[in-house]
Amino acid sequence: LASFAGGWQDESLVGWSSRCSDIQTQLIRFQEWAERVKMLKTFSRTANNVLCLDCRPLLANAQPRLAAISRDLDDLLTNQIFSESDKFLADVVQCSADLSANICISHPTAEEYAHFVAGVTTCKRQGRELRPRLDNLEDLFLQRARIDADKALPSAELTAKLAAIQTTIHSRWSELQGMLSAGAQLVAVLAPMMTHKLKLSVAEQEQVAKELLAELDTGCYVQPACRAAKVMVRLREISDRIRQVRVRQETLCEALQIVSGKTVPLSLIGAV
Repeated sequence: LASFAGGWQDESLVGWSSRCSDIQTQLIRFQEWAERVKMLKTFSRTANNVLCLDCRPLLANAQPRLAAISRDLDDLLTNQIFSESDKFLADVVQCSADLSANICISHPTAEEYAHFVAGVTTCKRQGRELRPRLDNLEDLFLQRARIDADKALPSAELTAKLAAIQTTIHSRWSELQGMLSAGAQLVAVLAPMMTHKLKLSVAEQEQVAKELLAELDTGCYVQPACRAAKVMVRLREISDRIRQVRVRQETLCEALQIVSGKTVPLSLIGAV
């Protein structure tokens, strides 16, 4: 015990940053150690009085040191709650904003609908990734509450601030879940009408790709007398246009796969 207390440094807290879920257990252990220290006799002698154990240094140093370490861990837990809550809320708000930007469509084009489906799908994935972080935060709040329950005079200001943060987290999370549900419902409602539009748009983009490729077999591309510099400029332009078509095609096909479970082969674009 004395070795642990004497070896504790500011750097010792670094390892606890990723172990906040164990802080309550460690604080309970410190309380048990402190009680054991209190029970030590100042002096202990052998029966024949040959040896005397002086416990005054341990009593004088260990107890205050344990109390200081407990405060360090207590502050670490509180700071971790504030830090993780800020990050979590920022990500939830951003996810809600991304979803809100697309959720108000009523008569979308095929491309708008495809982007909307992609946005809803991305936000659903982000929501699944946020869930474990929410569970971890709930565990930290629970630890904080249990620790404060054992204190004679917990900070009323800190308790109120933590309660307000927890309420905000629950409110923002519920709002995001509602928006995700509404987005998924809108995707499903529009799916029957938009499936046909998506297929037509895929075919249109395929035709654009066909025309772009056909252009490479005409004009300056096949005339030896054309200046190479001019041909290279035109080739870069066509290459950029084909890339744009590819991105549109991938977005449309991904949306088609999500809403209908089927897609279409991209014979031309896939070969470019």
